[in-house]
Amino acid sequence: MHTQHNIKTILLFLVLLCSSLSGCSYDTSASNELKRYIHRDMSIDDYKYIEALLKARADPDIVANANEETLLHIAASHHQTEIVQLTLKHGANINAVTGYYSGNNATPLTFALRKGHVQIVRILLEAGASLEAIETAPYPIATAAKHGNMEAFKMVLAKKPKLDYKDDYYTPLQEAAINGHDKIASLLLSSGANVDFMTDVRACTPLNYAAEYGHLEVTKILLAAGANVDARCVNTQQTPLIFAAERGHSEIVRALIEAKADVSLRSNDTLIDNDGDLAIWDAAREGHLEIVQSLLTAGADANKLVTGFIDDGSGSSAQYNTAGIALERGHSNVVSFLEQAGYKPQKSDVNIKKSN
Repeated sequence: MHTQHNIKTILLFLVLLCSSLSGCSYDTSASNELKRYIHRDMSIDDYKYIEALLKARADPDIVANANEETLLHIAASHHQTEIVQLTLKHGANINAVTGYYSGNNATPLTFALRKGHVQIVRILLEAGASLEAIETAPYPIATAAKHGNMEAFKMVLAKKPKLDYKDDYYTPLQEAAINGHDKIASLLLSSGANVDFMTDVRACTPLNYAAEYGHLEVTKILLAAGANVDARCVNTQQTPLIFAAERGHSEIVRALIEAKADVSLRSNDTLIDNDGDLAIWDAAREGHLEIVQSLLTAGADANKLVTGFIDDGSGSSAQYNTAGIALERGHSNVVSFLEQAGYKPQKSDVNIKKSN
């Protein structure tokens, strides 16, 4: 322990000596020692040592590791409040972005929001952290909505950021829907977020996502706010009902049916049929008996034939009705229910070759 302290003292003396002979620019020796120290000691809890290095004109924005994190990134991530303040005092770039890893870049504010470090979020916002997306670091309001810390979210929301934007990011309402944060969804809607807004790339509405990921309360909130119950994803044309039926979210299926969802709409997703799928086909394929029952009661056509390719390598196809799909997949309880309701399994080869 004493040996480590003595080494630090000697290194610091040498750094200060070198920096005293330098001009006003950042000192190379001090900067390299700061990089070495924070790369080795990720907890960076030696405040006085870091302070001395910064006073010796160490570059506060020197990249510390392979992820291109700076001292401010690491301090924000590790809840080192005093070091965050110290680093900002010495001119650190508050909007510095990391390298591209774990799916996107990140700013110090991104790290603080991910970890729920409320005090650091407050410090960074008061110091002028950007509310915009920077490179591929997402919008802070979307990060806050995703991770669900209500206090941190309210801090960002109070800065009046954009809530709807046409970029390659989820909007905050989409993030709240995906992650099931119903209170955050309510706050976003009351703050003016568009209930049906979708970004250019994340091209499904919040209701589509809530239904897909099984978040009943968010689904109800969005429906109460006037969400389009039959909204389609741009690429697959899937509706909230088709998502919920396929994933087995029976309560959401009932909520959507009560909101007058159209049970006859088809996606252009081709898990079953080359021309797109119906919600009742997806439910039968996955063996979701309760959902098949709900859809049939709501008027879904169980006799409608689906053309699907037989998975035997021949490239030929067959036609099935809903009971036929369930029989093919071995869901005897669904078959039994449909037979009792008057829908016998149907399957007929139609000898259509699968296109390449």
